[in-house]
Amino acid sequence: MHERNRKSRLLKPLAAAVLLSAGAAQAADLIPHEFDIGDLSLSLNGRIQQDFLLDANVPAEDQDGGELRRARVGVRARYGRDWRARISVDIDNNNETANNQNNGEVILRDASVEYTGFPVRIELGRFQEPFGLASYGSSRSTVFVERPSPTQFGPDYGLGGALNYRGKRFGVTVGAFSKSGGDFVNGDRPEDSVTGRFTLNPLRGDYTLLHLGVSGSLRKSDDPRGLRIQGSPETVLVGGLTPRGPRVATAQSYSLYNGEVAVQRGPLLVQAEYIVANGEDGVGGDGYYIEGSWALTGERRDYSTRNGNFGGIDPRRPVFGKGRNGFGALEVGLRYSSTSLTEGEGDKGSVYGAALNWYPHEHVRLSLNYLHVTRERFAAAKDEADVFLTRVQLSF
Repeated sequence: MHERNRKSRLLKPLAAAVLLSAGAAQAADLIPHEFDIGDLSLSLNGRIQQDFLLDANVPAEDQDGGELRRARVGVRARYGRDWRARISVDIDNNNETANNQNNGEVILRDASVEYTGFPVRIELGRFQEPFGLASYGSSRSTVFVERPSPTQFGPDYGLGGALNYRGKRFGVTVGAFSKSGGDFVNGDRPEDSVTGRFTLNPLRGDYTLLHLGVSGSLRKSDDPRGLRIQGSPETVLVGGLTPRGPRVATAQSYSLYNGEVAVQRGPLLVQAEYIVANGEDGVGGDGYYIEGSWALTGERRDYSTRNGNFGGIDPRRPVFGKGRNGFGALEVGLRYSSTSLTEGEGDKGSVYGAALNWYPHEHVRLSLNYLHVTRERFAAAKDEADVFLTRVQLSF
């Protein structure tokens, strides 16, 4: 009976992915999402990500059978050659982040204006702080349904300004962000910060690419509860497995640093990061991950030199739409992450993961993840769990 329930849980998202793929192909042909009004160009974008728990050996009270992970909609605008703007909102369904919990509220994500007429681009507003390889890419393009645990150390969206410059083989972004915008426009953390990232691709050919990068962030918190650094179990569907450091009420300032590397050989991509946090009064920790993915159907992820990140998979032969009667794209992935917050009697955590992604259409993805999650609490027993989950994603 248990095996039958697991198969039933898997068949539902599989059927949803096929139906969404057919619907997305029809909608792409019938529903316009780009508009031109004189020198002004507008484009609509968004994503819906629904997670389903297939199986987990954790207590029932720590399980969530299904979660609307993201429901995001936005508009991008371009005026003439030099002005760009974007705005997007999330309709979150009980999505708990590191320092707050959103209960079905509308949350502002992007709201920024960018001028590109100078060699150095200028962006003002609310946008993602430039830190890390996994964090700086889009959630729609990740190999696994969630980013690696130690990336939770890093910043989220912030209110401020940034400068970006692109060379032939490198990109650099530096920004300053403030906590003074209020809860609606702040990121997950009420913090002032100066954050920067430098990336380099010393080897880039038609088939092979080498990416190197470093990031840094100096931060000061205004949280009256003090500072706490934590990782994640790499899923929102199980509880009780998040590695956490102790909360230090007297600590306000801390710094973040990372080093990153990625090697791409056609459809094969391997990337790794090391992230360290150092703060006042013993706040701190470090972590790393290594991740590999392979598009079995031959697709290759695009790379942006300016932003130093990789895009998603665009199937060569989708099931529906252009190039129809194909299978879509198939991708497999492996990852290991380790998070250590043992300074000040914190936890240690690790996650072994395997992923299988099917892209029946460029706007649809079905993901299947297996995770072996471990949390070692200070002076306490080790918690372990095997988690099977799936995600259906519709994006445009």
